[in-house]
Amino acid sequence: MADRVFVRAEILQEMLAHAVNNGCLVALAQLGLDERINTSRIGVQLAIFLASTVVLAAGGALVATAPQTGSQRGVTQGDEPSQL
Repeated sequence: MADRVFVRAEILQEMLAHAVNNGCLVALAQLGLDERINTSRIGVQLAIFLASTVVLAAGGALVATAPQTGSQRGVTQGDEPSQL
């Protein structure tokens, strides 16, 4: 039962991240910032690229150092000793 609750919590986290991402895209489009970036100086575009690269690398580091869950270790429901 606890595994099912954990899986549901993961799905909710993914749904929240997806909704925030879509919300950011809509906000950028409404403010016209999606078009303004094309006319920005190369220095501004480079700074945005470097900042996004740092954020991406930080996310990768967080994923790489996170402890594995049962599903990532190949453990399925019923295989764990508590389920037997």
